Amino acid sequence: MDAYVINLKKREDRWKQIQHDFRNTGLHLIRFDAIEDKNGGVGCTRSHLALVEYAKKKKLPYILVIEDDCVPTPEFTKYWGHVRKYIHHHVSEWDVFNGGPITVYKGTVRPLTKHFYSTNSTLGSHFNIYNQRAYDKLLSWENLPQAPEKRPIIDYWISWPNLTLTTYGIAPFIAIQRPGYSNLDNKNKNLLHQFQAVETRILSILNS
Repeated sequence: MDAYVINLKKREDRWKQIQHDFRNTGLHLIRFDAIEDKNGGVGCTRSHLALVEYAKKKKLPYILVIEDDCVPTPEFTKYWGHVRKYIHHHVSEWDVFNGGPITVYKGTVRPLTKHFYSTNSTLGSHFNIYNQRAYDKLLSWENLPQAPEKRPIIDYWISWPNLTLTTYGIAPFIAIQRPGYSNLDNKNKNLLHQFQAVETRILSILNS
């Protein structure tokens, strides 16, 4: 499966790193030149949406978009095949698939199977699959009346109430974010403990 990697030209280090990290996963990484903006959130959002627009023009049933700080978890190889089969067989039921959210809001997780769940309120865009049926809704971001810097960034946009998108996910997570310097936030970030906490919470719901 193709995976489109959002990567700034000046972050060649990340492009090399992500190719190394995903080398044995079966994904075919395709570099996408990230859209730069003085507001990092706007640039990131427009990069995601440019790929959604590309998928729409190519009439792709869905498109996998990953950010260049994404790293597969040790569970990736075990579960990726299951993910592909599940989203294909249930393609009419979901809008976004998130490989490992940084937040899932309390009370929004609905178990689907032992490992898959549904939610309409999540946060995270480092490993997202966008379904064809959601393309137009996602692209409506450009028509919002606010200035771009006042609009929700992609992490929040996928859970924006007016869009009514359904996000599917899996636990254990198959992808998280590598600690390091974030060009979007202009600081070093390490979210490993947060990913672990959210994953543990979702697993407890799925196993209850």
